[in-house]
Order: sequence, then structure tokens, then C-alpha cells
Amino acid sequence: MAMRYFIENKCRDTCITTLVLLYILSGFVNICTGKTVEVNREKSFKREHQGVVDRIEEKFYIILLENDNREIVVPIDKVEEEINPSTWVSIYFEDNRVRGISVDDNKTRKERRRLTVLRQQLNEKRK
Repeated sequence: MAMRYFIENKCRDTCITTLVLLYILSGFVNICTGKTVEVNREKSFKREHQGVVDRIEEKFYIILLENDNREIVVPIDKVEEEINPSTWVSIYFEDNRVRGISVDDNKTRKERRRLTVLRQQLNEKRK
């Protein structure tokens, strides 16, 4: 039992010593090179995605994310404005949670025009 206690404490002390040495060494490298490494935590946790409201089920918006090929479910009461299906939105995530949604009117108009042209082309081919 005493040997196990000694080994566990010795390993813990070795790990702590190693971490302290690495910290001191990184500070020394920064002093010698004049370079510092900064981590912007805001950028690493905040993201914006584009998506389209696919449908409304009960009290939820079902939004298809454009680049992720997945859907998210957002309660209607979490969105400030009423959104209709086929409306494009920008979804703001922070720490993997939806923090805000805003309507992208330009993208919505552009996609509706594109769909109108595609429907016209389909109708012409059917004739």
C-alpha cells in the first residue's frame, strides 16, 4: 500500500514538474523570439451559419444548415420575428447553442428567383 501511494505521488509530482518546466520554457522562447501566441476565445466559440427554414412543426422551426448537411430545431419563441418556410436565415452559434437568428432577405430573394427560373424551364420542357 505504501509503495502504491509513493508511486502515485511520484508520478503526480513528475507531471506537475514537467508542466512547470514547459511553462517556463515557453516563456523563455517568447522572450528570446519576441513572439507571443494569443488565442482569441471569442472566435473559437462563435460561429455563423446559413440555413433555410424547411418547415414549421408545432412550435418549432426546422432549419436545414447549408454547409453542414444537417438540420436544427429551434423553438419559435426563441426567434424575435416570424419566419416563413423557404426563408433563408443566418444562425449564430456560441458554444454549440443557437444565440440568434436573423432573416437574410437578399439570399431569400436570390433563391426564390432561381427557383422561379427552374420552374419555368421545367414547364417549357413539359410542353
